Amino acid sequence: MLFISHNLAVVRHLSRRVLVIYRGRVVESAGCDELFARPVHPYTRELLAAVPHLSAPPRRIAAPAGDSTGLAPGAGGCPFHPRCAFAQAACQRGVPPLAQVRPGHLAACHRWRELV
Repeated sequence: MLFISHNLAVVRHLSRRVLVIYRGRVVESAGCDELFARPVHPYTRELLAAVPHLSAPPRRIAAPAGDSTGLAPGAGGCPFHPRCAFAQAACQRGVPPLAQVRPGHLAACHRWRELV
């Protein structure tokens, strides 16, 4: 079964394998437990950090104030680079391929080795 949702609590409950997609591209793919325990791609990390927790005090999530990386949005490169705290020049030049981080865990990030 293919299940598409933005509700990560439901995704975690129903899924065995998760594909995280940003702007039409798979940025991370892993087994459900692996992805929630050890996310690699910065977008996946941001998604998981945005999930509210009952034990944590409420927090305000501010809208992005523009390009914090100093890199122009452009048509090429990683689709997430304009919003990524880890972006560097290589992120603007080329779309990163899905690379194997661990068996069964793939991430499309030029800097995945530094983020593991």
